[in-house]
Amino acid sequence: LKLDHIIRLTDDVGILQHAKFIIPNRNHGYCTDDNARALFAVLMARDFGVDSKTVSNLACTYISFLYHAFNKEIGRFRNFMRFDRNWIEPQGSEDSHGRAVWSLGTVIGRSASPRLRAVALRLFEAAMPATLDLVSPRAWAFTILGLSEYLKRFAGDRAAEGAMRNLAGRLMELYRQVSAPDWVWLEDIVAYSNARIPHALLVAGQWTGDDEMIDVGLRSLRW
Repeated sequence: LKLDHIIRLTDDVGILQHAKFIIPNRNHGYCTDDNARALFAVLMARDFGVDSKTVSNLACTYISFLYHAFNKEIGRFRNFMRFDRNWIEPQGSEDSHGRAVWSLGTVIGRSASPRLRAVALRLFEAAMPATLDLVSPRAWAFTILGLSEYLKRFAGDRAAEGAMRNLAGRLMELYRQVSAPDWVWLEDIVAYSNARIPHALLVAGQWTGDDEMIDVGLRSLRW
């Protein structure tokens, strides 16, 4: 997805979910998942020399969406919003929560703007407690990736390191329960966003110095 496509899909609320060819389709509204993805994408675009003002403006829009999506009463992100700006549910999917945490951690670890980092940090800290109650392996993986980005700026944060060990340990336990010589995976099906799980194991293994975790990450990725 090119940056000009992202810009075309984005209004003052956030990035819309779908389009008809090059025309934003307002019938499907917005979601936290896609605004988290867009936030991550524009931060990566900066590394390729994209104009910093464009990146900053888009990042502000997407963080604003995530800030509004966060339901403080339950510590979870809502996911789907209609075009009329009304939320469809009080709590979104576990994956959308984990993906939002990942994007916020990326802002903290990579953004050159102290103000963007400050807002992302406040939201990241508010969203983190719920991650330890999630049961989706992909939500665990997304959270691990967010923690790895956060730790680039706050290395030595024991609570963050502990959360990473906890979630990575859960992935490893699933792997031990499910994997077999002819099935190098931690679920009995192959579903979606599969590469993020080995990615998370590799990152967590590097942070924690766990060689077994790195080995499992490499073998499951190759498989």
